[in-house]
Amino acid sequence: MDINNLEQQETTAPKQIVVTEEAISYLTETHKWTKFLSIVGFVSVGLLVLFALFLMIGFNSLESFIPEAQQAGFPSSAFPGIGLGILYILIGLLYFFPLKYMFTFSTSLKSAIQDINTDTFTFAMLNLKSLNKFMGIFTIVFLSIYALIFLVAIFAASMFM
Repeated sequence: MDINNLEQQETTAPKQIVVTEEAISYLTETHKWTKFLSIVGFVSVGLLVLFALFLMIGFNSLESFIPEAQQAGFPSSAFPGIGLGILYILIGLLYFFPLKYMFTFSTSLKSAIQDINTDTFTFAMLNLKSLNKFMGIFTIVFLSIYALIFLVAIFAASMFM
């Protein structure tokens, strides 16, 4: 009876992955690069938002700086600047989330390696999974949009032939 219990315990025991020193060195290099990329990304998002605010303010005051603008045929509406500014802010907001996942992955991975902490390592892997899932869904959405645009273009071209 004890032999059966022992065999049953062996088959139900969870499998584990052993992280070698070589793998730890790869992970250490990975966390450095992902931290660098995420910081550069955060700076880029910040610059994008500043550019968006500049567009929103700049197009609003275009007429006051260039009185001839209205005479030259430029529209008096500030919509192009505000619309582009809002679009750029939305793009920055969309880009922020994968950067957040990447930065959290990097800092958690560094902490897990330094402290040899399985829970922190698991949290780092959760953020890596979230980053890849976000990018996968993002890619599917844009490939679908491209396919739809392609189909509409083919349909529109066939209407004119």
